[in-house]
Amino acid sequence: MTSFVRKAASSRDLIADPQSSTGLLLYVNIPSMSGYSLKKYATDMKLKDIIAKLNSGLPENQRSSRYHLFQNGLRFMDEDRELQSFHLRPLSHIELKRAVEFELGLPGEVQFVYINEVSTVNEATKDLAAYCYGKDKNARYYNFVLKYQGTTLEADKCFMRYKFKQGNQIEVFASPKDPSQNLLPMSKTLEITYSPFTAREVQQQAFRKQGWLKKEGLKHKTWKKRWFVLDHEKLQYYETDKTKKPLGVLYLDELQDCFREDGINQNGWFYLSMVVPGRKLTMAAWGENAEEERDQWMLYIKNLAVLARADFQFDDEEEIRDRRSRRDTTLTHRVKGFDTSIANGGISEPYNPRHVSHVTSDWKWTGDVNAFTLEEFLGKGVSGTVLRAKVRDVNFDVAIKIINQGNKNIQAEIEKEIEVLKKCKHTNIVAYYGTKIQKDQIWIIMDYCGVGSVKDIIKISQDTLTEKQAQYVLKGTMKGLICLHSNSILHLDIKSANILMTENGEVKLADFGVSTQLSHAFLTATQYVGSPLFMSPEVIRRDVYNHKTDIWSLGITAIEMVEGDPPNTDIDSLEKLPLLAERPPPTFRNQKIWSEMFKDFVARMLIKDQNERPSAVDLDLHPFLQVVAGKEVMNELLDSVRDLILSKRKKITGSFF
Repeated sequence: MTSFVRKAASSRDLIADPQSSTGLLLYVNIPSMSGYSLKKYATDMKLKDIIAKLNSGLPENQRSSRYHLFQNGLRFMDEDRELQSFHLRPLSHIELKRAVEFELGLPGEVQFVYINEVSTVNEATKDLAAYCYGKDKNARYYNFVLKYQGTTLEADKCFMRYKFKQGNQIEVFASPKDPSQNLLPMSKTLEITYSPFTAREVQQQAFRKQGWLKKEGLKHKTWKKRWFVLDHEKLQYYETDKTKKPLGVLYLDELQDCFREDGINQNGWFYLSMVVPGRKLTMAAWGENAEEERDQWMLYIKNLAVLARADFQFDDEEEIRDRRSRRDTTLTHRVKGFDTSIANGGISEPYNPRHVSHVTSDWKWTGDVNAFTLEEFLGKGVSGTVLRAKVRDVNFDVAIKIINQGNKNIQAEIEKEIEVLKKCKHTNIVAYYGTKIQKDQIWIIMDYCGVGSVKDIIKISQDTLTEKQAQYVLKGTMKGLICLHSNSILHLDIKSANILMTENGEVKLADFGVSTQLSHAFLTATQYVGSPLFMSPEVIRRDVYNHKTDIWSLGITAIEMVEGDPPNTDIDSLEKLPLLAERPPPTFRNQKIWSEMFKDFVARMLIKDQNERPSAVDLDLHPFLQVVAGKEVMNELLDSVRDLILSKRKKITGSFF
């Protein structure tokens, strides 16, 4: 996996003398990048001046007076002190981040209000009402409540428990105390301009890692090569990188320590140990850059452990109980050798514990086909028929793709799609619930996305998306891409026809038939991959390419969503396709009707040089995606097409077989 620890051009020379008379070398993590950058500071420099310097280097939309410096989750206090007074070791890792708080503001206002981690909804209501109505002389005659998507927040509940994300909107609703005073109700909508949960998600994506390490056996103390996968919640290890069932799992919120084992170095190996209750796991990196690799694993484990514990802090009792139950089930099944382990992630959202009982560790659906009520045909294509079905015992809709086993090419494509879906459990990726072999058919059980694709919506409504609607879809798609790319998976066919929407407006990436695992930094295109007009220049030229080819395709998709068609529709054959790679990056037909932020966002995705093209994580931090409307922005459009879409579907009557 690509290293996120970035070094200056002369870092080898600097590291040789990390604490010279000119300053102290530190690895610094800042919000606008994924990972750490090597920086040097004078030892007599005050902490507040370091913070100010780092803050001024951030993109303008991310600057704030609320930043502080942290190490291992703990904040450096007394920022008037000099750097040398903190006795930091050379090459220590520190982070610039904000305290656990929400920042809210009225649109267009430069003043904000802050809600900290211990505030109740009642306390937050007072602060937000004073911010919104403090200058209104009649404010004392009103009662105030907070609402989110029409639901009133519980006054005694901790505000943090709601886990609002950046871009969510909170309504401050005022109702007259005395109706006889003839006062009208009032309402103002605040936007969350900073959320610690959004910031945490970005960090969690940055610190995911997978790779080979040596592992010491618990009983015989022998060393074996194992494939390790680190995600936001746990560290798992497998016999090989192809194995589906993990041999072991350690949960990061239980981490007690993670440290170097310098006393047992041998054969050029570099060791680290991870300690959880009742267990110590010792691992070793070897080969070129082994010491750096060991240190990076240790750093990422520590950072994700801090984030995992922070996630637990604001879970309510029911969430904690559900999480503990799933974890106990995972560990119990793995130890006893039952073939019902959910250790490699379980079922993605929407989650229901009863689904698990039907699925083995190999994602084979063991339940009876009578568990489903087949309701209607959703479509038919080259690969098979897609139906909507209801899981009877939980009254939950799923889509079932039915494929005849005879077609080997289609089976290979479906198997590739399933492998991707098993690895990537994310709200913005179509969920996979298992496979059922039924007579001579393969049933693939997946998320039901009732509205269909964004392309379907445009076609049926005979209208394109507005900028706000495109912004909402692009935000969800970018989140899905971050998940794919963090697992070293390339989609390779991003377009509006492969972005699905549920009936309540959720955005989900789909169709992974041509996706591939990125086993090295780059792949070489030996043939065209994907849909012609959406292919990146590097794929068209059959050059080396990486995850940034998906970014180009998303840039084309952005134009398609608001204009109805992708650019360059005059390219109507594969023979003409090489012409695309020679043309300048496409732009909007009418530049005047789109915001400068939207145009800049798309232009960055369509940079021809993939080395200069930003990643999904970088683009998720672009100003265009920082303040995004909620699902309600899609309501009118979805309402206009939903009935028409549903009316065209054919109901299943009698026996399907």
